[in-house]
Amino acid sequence: MIHELIRDVRLRNGLSVRGLARISDVSPATVDRLEHQRVAPTRSVEQILASVGCRLVVRAERIDEPPLTREDRRSLAFHRAVAQRLLADPASLRAKARTNLATMRAADSHGRSTSYFDRWEQLLDGPEADLLAVLLRETSEARDLRQVTRGALTGGAGSDLRSARCRPCDVTSSSTRSGRSPTSWARTP
Repeated sequence: MIHELIRDVRLRNGLSVRGLARISDVSPATVDRLEHQRVAPTRSVEQILASVGCRLVVRAERIDEPPLTREDRRSLAFHRAVAQRLLADPASLRAKARTNLATMRAADSHGRSTSYFDRWEQLLDGPEADLLAVLLRETSEARDLRQVTRGALTGGAGSDLRSARCRPCDVTSSSTRSGRSPTSWARTP
C-alpha cells in the first residue's frame, strides 16, 4: 500500500523519482526502494508526503486546507509544468522570474502585491526545495502566491506550459474558497 501511495503522489504531482527526492530531501534510491517495496517504510515516508503537502492517514490528503477551486487547479497544473522547467534549468528560470517580478512590481502602482513579490524574491534566492514546495503544494500561501504572480515564473515557456493539465493530489469539488482577495490585475490564462 505505501509503495503505491508514494508512486501515486509522485506521478500526480508530475515528478520524477529524482524530483520527488530533491524536494523531500531524501535520496532518489530511498524513493525508488519505497516505490518497489525493497525497504520498510520509515520516517522517510512522512518526509516525502510532507514535501508535497500530504500526510499519511489511510490515503494522502491535504492538511487543513479548503478544497481547490477550478482556478486553483488550473494554476497548480500550470505551476507543476513550471516546476519541471525549474528542475531542468534552475538558473535560467530563476533569472527570467526575477526579470518578470521586476516588471510586475513596476506595474503594481498601488503596491497591493508588494508582500507577494517580496516572498517570491526570498524563494528565488533560497533553496530549490522551498521554491518547488510553493509550486507544488496546495497550502493557502502557495495558492495565493501562484495566483497573484501567475506569469512571473514561466521562464519563457511556451504553449507546453499554457496547456498544462491539472492532476490534483485529491479529487475535490470546485467550491469557492472564502477569504481570498487576489488583486484585480493578476493574469489568468
